[in-house]
Amino acid sequence: EKRLKRKTEEQLQRKGKVIRLETIPQRLLPQTPKKPKLNTPESPKSPRFNPTKSPESHQLNSSKSNLNPSKSPKIPEPKSPKSPKSHPDRDKDSNVDGSDKMAGGSGGHVAFQFVPCCVFVRGLPSYANEKMIREGLSAYGKHIGRIRKILITRLSKSRMVTNTPEDIEGGLSAFVYLDDKVSVQAAVRLSRRKKIVIGGSQPAIFPAISKDFMRFINAKREGGKIDYIRETLPMRNNRLTREMTIPPDRERLMSTSDQIKRKHSLDSIRLALLDKSKHLSDCRLVVRNIPRSLATKEFKKMCRDACILWSEHSNPRILHAKILTDKKRVDSKGQARSRGVGFIQFDAYQDAVNCLRCLNNHPNPGYGFTSRARPIVEFAVEDGRVIATRGRKIYEKRKMKIMLEEKDMKYKNTLSGAPLSGVFDRAVREPEKLFEEMGI
Repeated sequence: EKRLKRKTEEQLQRKGKVIRLETIPQRLLPQTPKKPKLNTPESPKSPRFNPTKSPESHQLNSSKSNLNPSKSPKIPEPKSPKSPKSHPDRDKDSNVDGSDKMAGGSGGHVAFQFVPCCVFVRGLPSYANEKMIREGLSAYGKHIGRIRKILITRLSKSRMVTNTPEDIEGGLSAFVYLDDKVSVQAAVRLSRRKKIVIGGSQPAIFPAISKDFMRFINAKREGGKIDYIRETLPMRNNRLTREMTIPPDRERLMSTSDQIKRKHSLDSIRLALLDKSKHLSDCRLVVRNIPRSLATKEFKKMCRDACILWSEHSNPRILHAKILTDKKRVDSKGQARSRGVGFIQFDAYQDAVNCLRCLNNHPNPGYGFTSRARPIVEFAVEDGRVIATRGRKIYEKRKMKIMLEEKDMKYKNTLSGAPLSGVFDRAVREPEKLFEEMGI
């Protein structure tokens, strides 16, 4: 054994390599008697551990293996602990927390967060109050804990359901502030199991969402882009949009304030067109940057002259013209001050386009416009519901007028002795005409 150890040390010093002692035949190694196994914890097993070798040889082997890192054994990387099995109740409540989240996944860029330690209670009866809500939630005070604050909100009449058995419910909602995140999870879980009763109804409880994320949800429901909704949402009528846009060579001549106003107005138009009931009118224009001193008659004359200037043979017919005023502000004459915005409606589309092409971004010194404040002309946004209501009122007025005229005519005919309906009356008062009609 001493000879073998010495020989091994010489070889290691001469070659500078690690010799695996496992390759040496067992017959050359000293044989030691086997000891009986005892009930003791097992010794740590290493890849090169051999109980038949002496500890000195192991120490020598390990010291030489450190000199040559390429021959050292690779240490396996620790495996990440496996996640626990998913639970159906836990998966449902996985998003019920008060921490910040990111909306939209990889495609979304809108950062939103739940309101910390707050729940939204929906579907309360119309007669519910703060005391009823507190009593309904405090029945499970062991799970929900202390209620810090309650804010009750009422839905608008347009969102309420009418003439249905569910009309009693859905009129009220509330924001309830709790102690911690665990209480929020417990309240949502109890609501899903239909265990919370407030005023005889079972309301739905959700984690309260911030206003920014609520706008994100509404925009997503309307079908537009999430983040770039104002920049990327196209207008519905491209023909009218092309007329409103300014070429790049003319855009350089505009002042900074005019560029900002144009950008804000286009953003407001895009945002308004998210509502499917709204559209761009092809005969109604909105004019901005109007001088404060310009009256409605002068504004109407300016638009008419612009149509004739652009097309000499045109004969524009203006149906309506109005400049918006602020009743709270009064000028030196005691009249309401102008807001600098006016609306004008033409009878034909071609007249409206001629007015827009002549006035848009073209300063006219005769009416008070300057190069720093040029007229901004756009097609106005109209609501189909308002137009339908207006048409219904006009129809009812005309119908009432015709009915009154018919009543007046009947009353006058009875007083003057004019022929009434009926063959007998006509035969008595005008027999000749009756006979002529009959061919006698």
